[in-house]
Amino acid sequence: MRPADRNRWKNEALDAVFEALVSSSDLSEVLIFKGARVLGLLLNSCQRQSLDIDANRVEGQPPGATREEQAAWLETAIGEALTCFFEDSSPQRYELSKVDVMCRPQQGVHRQGWDAFLVKVVLIDLRREGQKGLPFLTIDIAAPETLLGDSLTECRIGRGVAKIYTLKKIVGEKLRAFLSSLPAYATKLAMRPKSVRVKDLYDVARVERLHSLSDEAFWRAVGAEFRASSTSRFVDCDGLSAFAENFDVTRESYLKDATIPDDISFDDAWGVLERIVIFFESEAIIPFATALDEFPVQ
Repeated sequence: MRPADRNRWKNEALDAVFEALVSSSDLSEVLIFKGARVLGLLLNSCQRQSLDIDANRVEGQPPGATREEQAAWLETAIGEALTCFFEDSSPQRYELSKVDVMCRPQQGVHRQGWDAFLVKVVLIDLRREGQKGLPFLTIDIAAPETLLGDSLTECRIGRGVAKIYTLKKIVGEKLRAFLSSLPAYATKLAMRPKSVRVKDLYDVARVERLHSLSDEAFWRAVGAEFRASSTSRFVDCDGLSAFAENFDVTRESYLKDATIPDDISFDDAWGVLERIVIFFESEAIIPFATALDEFPVQ
């Protein structure tokens, strides 16, 4: 299967998996969905393919469970949800082959208590019976996040209703996620450096096209979400210089990323970011910094 066909297949299969997860009342109580797939729903746009499903766990769910028990519970619940959904579909296109839920980190616990899970799903496509090498699908389930009063909303997906991040929360988290992929954050938390998250710059610019910075109430709420999500993960921001760290690498990565559509150039995306930072500074949303010892290690 050619790379473009693999990505198209993954995107279509993930749509079905997403609908199956939402159809499960048990999983709907435990998972809050976010990321590029949810952003596409909120913008009513599929400009950028999303090749995984992003979610956060709800704090304390399932109640009283260790992370190993949570992983086992998720594996069972996801397997049952996918099997029931696919078997109830007419005509049935997919059949579940395997679900694996892995704890992250794999050994011990996260120093800050941010235990997460990586779910790998293997499907059989009944329209492609006998074809080997279909890609596995991934669901990233992150640790619970700090939520403000209007961080969540609900969205009907097929037969179910999903808890999802609001557009303001998603944009605020994307700004945070971009900063957390830069070297300063890796150094602060003694982590391995990450690949710079240039897709987040594109997505923020997409939103600004629909909600220009003249909508000050919207971007003020984005700023509140950005600050809350950043401080909960010890991400610092002193202004544009924080975003511009490794600027040449960011620019090159954006230009080389084949998954980013060509409707927003790097210069345009960066220009949007600059204007957002200026607005945040005018609203005293930034600068901010959080010392690691300000919150107890779990």
